[in-house]
Amino acid sequence: MNKVIIATLLFLLCISCASDTKTEKKDIPIVVETIEKPVVNTNPVTFIISNKMNNEYVSIYRNLAFDTFTQDKHVYTDKAIDTIQLTVNLSETIYVTSKFSARDTLHIKNGDTIYLNLANKQLKTTHSKAENLQIFKLKNDKIDSLTKTFYYVDYKAPFNLQSDKYQKVNPIFPLRIDREKFKTKPTELVQLANALIDRYKMLTKKYESLSANEPKNVPYYTLLKDELNYALFFELNRFYSYSKNEDIKRLITSELFFNEKTIDEATLYKKLSTFNEKIVLKNKRIKEKFKLKIDYKKAFDSLSTYIEDRKLLPLAKFVAINGNAMQRASKEELITMIEVFRNEFPEEKYDNYLQKIKEDYGLTKSRTTEDANTVHIVDTNGKVNRLDTFLEENKGKVIYIDFWASWCAPCRAVMPDSKKLSETYARKDVVFTYISIDQNKSHWKNAVAAEDLKTSKTNFLATNYTKAAFFKELEIKTIPRYLLFDKTGKLVHQNAPGPDSDEIKDLIDQYLKK
Repeated sequence: MNKVIIATLLFLLCISCASDTKTEKKDIPIVVETIEKPVVNTNPVTFIISNKMNNEYVSIYRNLAFDTFTQDKHVYTDKAIDTIQLTVNLSETIYVTSKFSARDTLHIKNGDTIYLNLANKQLKTTHSKAENLQIFKLKNDKIDSLTKTFYYVDYKAPFNLQSDKYQKVNPIFPLRIDREKFKTKPTELVQLANALIDRYKMLTKKYESLSANEPKNVPYYTLLKDELNYALFFELNRFYSYSKNEDIKRLITSELFFNEKTIDEATLYKKLSTFNEKIVLKNKRIKEKFKLKIDYKKAFDSLSTYIEDRKLLPLAKFVAINGNAMQRASKEELITMIEVFRNEFPEEKYDNYLQKIKEDYGLTKSRTTEDANTVHIVDTNGKVNRLDTFLEENKGKVIYIDFWASWCAPCRAVMPDSKKLSETYARKDVVFTYISIDQNKSHWKNAVAAEDLKTSKTNFLATNYTKAAFFKELEIKTIPRYLLFDKTGKLVHQNAPGPDSDEIKDLIDQYLKK
């Protein structure tokens, strides 16, 4: 087990900059030979959890990866005693945390058992049959000196340790970057790049030597080599982002990073995501309202120019599709991208990936997503209904609807008040209804579990939020938003008070009497 080191965190803090407008040389296509992936043991990793802190969570996080794409990336529990099993492809890096402790990094393999014990605001991790896994860090004065020419970590800068209900965020110091020197000192930049490559090769040889002497630890050391390869890849992409140096670009697209073993790498998803952003899109962003977004559609359309391998290209294009879905692209655009992908790559092996996106973002072509005449809703069991049908079924009762989403902090902050309110009217003719406008079904289900709404029979996901005229007519653009219907099914308050107010009780009492 290793604490997440600051250097690793810095890779996640690459600051975007305006790309250089100089004409670039012709892009170098990536051509790699591929080998068939071997059949691997899927013996799960078992987490045995003891939690002595009431209503606090123990969390397990996973990286985005192709082997585990269809599985949840965040698994958590607040039970006093619990067991969680994860299917692992040979070996994987995962992170365990609580709101009291920063993330710990674990390298796990098939069949491992991990004990997590949360007590007294401390999360203790014990790896049964822990292997004596060696992790090397080579200090190099030349690298340190060259690095300071271009950027340095400002350890003197203040930072806040912030926590949410699932984790304490690691302290991250800012990176101070001299953008001018990236362009005016090309010789030193290439020297630094080559020095980093030499260090990577030395570390790789050490892990290969250990693998030869410790056959049972081969999955671990293979994973460490993959992580080193990605860390170097990311760093060189940082150099290219600021310099637009063609020598650096040739290193990035070389066999060092794209070769016959690339398809099997544990970090392949992250590598292709970085490639899309830094090389294909040249680190440019598109402005949409008040946000800067990555133009994944452009990357998707351009990737064939950069990658020729017929096994690597579809995976890179899939990363672009999923990236677009994660930043909430329109359903129409996502459906089009998926259809283009299926026409170009009809192989069945991609079906599970695409189906996961369709399910998570409600892209199945059905009345529940296309009909704009009413609001279509689905419960956690997958049962489909219509809002007007639901209102008709509950005539004779006052209906209070809470529009919310997993990502809406104000919505979730008043969930305890909503539960108290529903308890107050538990024996009266009032129906408390929760309708989420989440685009990602998995995120909604996870939030439902976290807010303990699973037992509610009136807990739904709106599957045509962006299409239904109902939302447009009532201008439900921001949440939380509350509606109140009387016993006849008539909307009597289209902007009702929240569950944490005294006014809502007065209104409910008023309409119960009518």
